Amino acid sequence: MSFPDYNLESLGCASLGDLRRAVGILISSGPDWTNRTKRLSARAPGLDIFSQALVLRDDTGWQITDPGRAFLTSIETPMPIVVGDGQAPEAIVPLTPVPASPAPFYS
Repeated sequence: MSFPDYNLESLGCASLGDLRRAVGILISSGPDWTNRTKRLSARAPGLDIFSQALVLRDDTGWQITDPGRAFLTSIETPMPIVVGDGQAPEAIVPLTPVPASPAPFYS
């Protein structure tokens, strides 16, 4: 995705069409992306990106928020390797409700 005229991508903004194209490419890229997505989503049961204010949306598209970026960082951080009984720990990312703010959507 790119926004050559507006530099919206650096602000975390994307139109619905751009999101659909990007996700379509990822989905068709094979099982690696699908498996990675499943592993990441297992670390955050109960995720709702809109009610938790991780992503804002309006008529022009979607925008990731600072809490959304922090959440992505937290689930993409590799889990520590556990030595001992050989079982990997179950990692659950706590989802703290973020009060919705009237943050502007840059257009």
